[in-house]
Amino acid sequence: EMCRGPCGAVQIHIDVIPGGGGRGGSNGPMMAVRDNGGGMDRAALHRMMSFGVSSSSTTRIGRYGNGFKSSSMRLGADALVLSSDRHSGQLVAGLLSYTFLRCVDAQDVVVPIVEWDRSGQSSTADEAAAARREERLKTLVRWGPGFDEARLLKELRKLQPHGTLVLVYNLWETGSGLLELDLFSDLTDVRTRRSLDADVANTAPHHLRPDRSAVRQKYFGYQTSLRQYVEILYWKHPPGFEIWLRGEQVRPRNIVKDLKYVKVETYTPVNQGRSKYKIYIGFAREAPLADAQGFNLYHKNRLIKPMWEVYKSPSSVGRGVIGVIEVDFVEPSHDKQDFEKTDPLNKLEAKLKQLTPQYWKQQGRRVGYQAADPLPPTAKEIRERELEAARAQAEAAADEADDNLQSELGSSALFGYRQGGRRRRLPSHMQDYRLYHGSSQSSQRATCATRGGGGPGTPPPLSAEAAEHFVIHASSMAAGESEDDAEEVEVEVVYDDETDDEVAVVTEKASAAQAQGTSAVATPQGGMRDVEAIEGADEHVRAAERDASNAQVEAAAQAAAEVAGQVGIK
Repeated sequence: EMCRGPCGAVQIHIDVIPGGGGRGGSNGPMMAVRDNGGGMDRAALHRMMSFGVSSSSTTRIGRYGNGFKSSSMRLGADALVLSSDRHSGQLVAGLLSYTFLRCVDAQDVVVPIVEWDRSGQSSTADEAAAARREERLKTLVRWGPGFDEARLLKELRKLQPHGTLVLVYNLWETGSGLLELDLFSDLTDVRTRRSLDADVANTAPHHLRPDRSAVRQKYFGYQTSLRQYVEILYWKHPPGFEIWLRGEQVRPRNIVKDLKYVKVETYTPVNQGRSKYKIYIGFAREAPLADAQGFNLYHKNRLIKPMWEVYKSPSSVGRGVIGVIEVDFVEPSHDKQDFEKTDPLNKLEAKLKQLTPQYWKQQGRRVGYQAADPLPPTAKEIRERELEAARAQAEAAADEADDNLQSELGSSALFGYRQGGRRRRLPSHMQDYRLYHGSSQSSQRATCATRGGGGPGTPPPLSAEAAEHFVIHASSMAAGESEDDAEEVEVEVVYDDETDDEVAVVTEKASAAQAQGTSAVATPQGGMRDVEAIEGADEHVRAAERDASNAQVEAAAQAAAEVAGQVGIK
């Protein structure tokens, strides 16, 4: 039994050691399995080596009491068990020898067991019991692997304070005299003589042999390699539990992590109440080159039936599909290599047969199987499509709004004039350009009908006293400011010597405001009468806006004042 709690982490060491010779033993190698578990006393060792006796619990898979006997006899003809019990400190040794039973022509299975106390002394006081003990010790030494009593005690003390050592010797041989186990081709592993690589090389097409051989060895290597079998022996590796094989630790491998596009299905067995079991199913990472498929069935965390191929098809349907399920509702067989053929197992098999092609058809396109069904769009793809549709809809709405705006502005003299053959929208300060003048409190608006002035609609001239000073309101109407918030800047009026006309000169502050893209509103200090600028004045100011330098703005303002003078602004 595994030792937990005060015994610390459990370790199992599997190794190959040379034989000790002797009548029962041989000079060939022996398989040695040692752990640092709780150990056994005489009674516990007797139960373990007796056929049909089991002390299993609900958390372990033992049931028939034949596990140790059948497994050790499968490897070799004889097995010696040494153990040190952590509770009583008793040292015990037992022998299960097919060689002994065959040579003495025994009618019953005789298992000699000898015990010592913690110090290695016999604890038997009765003479008859001491005589029987001595007879058992002689049998054990004679048919054992060549260990006398001193060697037995030496090996037992190595196990103290607790632990067990199993030595399997007289390993089985093939008809040609070779060991069934290959112990020397890989000194870090124990392998069988069967070679999967040779099988694949003989059957696979030439261009697929290397890849398929490696993939098949990965998923079916447990059939020939003890290390690969131990790697997947537990569904969830017990914490603190270590297995060492020939001096190197075995790294556990979770089969689910070797799969891609894993899907979890829920299975409820019949007559199991509300118990539900998860079926993990996916493609091998090497698919579609993976020539492997099947389900790995665990029972109480221990692998019972690896790579069970429930679905077979002459086509590629089902290829590469691998699954994992823990089957606690079906009892394993006595050798722990299969399950009992019961109705719950048959129903599970039918479920897995249905699930394999269904999953393959749904997900096969992801790994390159073109015969599978087309893939439905993923959530990411759906989101991308929705965003693309929304983006196109927004662009269409923006284009429609822009077309409507261009149609509305096309009839406007302010927005719709052409430059270089295309429409150009004026800046905001030019859109809000207004020229105010007047001396009376009631504003009257006049429209210039002609460029030459003097005709109907020509605004009345301003007197020199009224036109001596102007006030410029610089405001950004696009920013939502009112005229009350505008910045006031004084503009001086001077006279041209040649034409004797008045010319407005923009000060530096007003030029800066105009260069920043603000609107200019001029109001004489003496009155509230406003006059709109004529088209010629607008064009001069537009030209000044295109170049923000102070000199050009000043020149443009002077030109605008000249045009304004021609229509009667004095």
